[in-house]
Amino acid sequence: MKTTQPGSTRTPGEIAGNLAALRIVARSWITDGLLLTVLVHLAGLTFFVPALYVFSGLTYVAVIYWAMKRGMTERFADPTLTFPQLILALSNQTLCFGLAPEVGIFFLLSIFQTIAFGLFSLNVKQFRILLVIVVAEVLLAVLLAGPRISFPVETLLGQLLLFVSFAFALNRFVWIAGYMSSLRRRISAKNVELAESELRFRSLTELSSDWYWEQDAEMRFTRLE
Repeated sequence: MKTTQPGSTRTPGEIAGNLAALRIVARSWITDGLLLTVLVHLAGLTFFVPALYVFSGLTYVAVIYWAMKRGMTERFADPTLTFPQLILALSNQTLCFGLAPEVGIFFLLSIFQTIAFGLFSLNVKQFRILLVIVVAEVLLAVLLAGPRISFPVETLLGQLLLFVSFAFALNRFVWIAGYMSSLRRRISAKNVELAESELRFRSLTELSSDWYWEQDAEMRFTRLE
């Protein structure tokens, strides 16, 4: 029998799935940080930006993971806090883009991936707000960076890392596609469950000679069978 946390409408399986997704996000920040470390070395930059990039990303993931595991996010309409997660991720990416435009192509790819995930996981209003924020942040970063926006492709290693960055981006789009496919299957299963429940209710009312009705909070009839 499935149970939920107190005050939660989600099952333990759903919560475990969200926590697993956060662990994937954490690994993604670490992987990007390692790649970024090599890139800034090739570009002749300090390791401050990769350190900031990974630290900021892992910090917000750790805080949300801790809060979600203890049921503290269940009070919100979206217990996964997807919208604030994307805002924080994009802010981190655009900040580091402005600080290290010499590897700016890497950050632009990362920003595009984050926006793509938001396209499928946010409602229309949230996505519009997200776009306004990221456009303003990227515009500011571009104006400050100017012609320094580039990628260290002078060496074979730099060219290889450009390919790796592109391959990582494609892999994450595949993950997004898998996420959306899983979401569609869950919605379809819920629809089937609701349809079966409705069918059982109608069968019950047809077999009985009694009347069944529903009333709202003000005791007005809203349904009569």
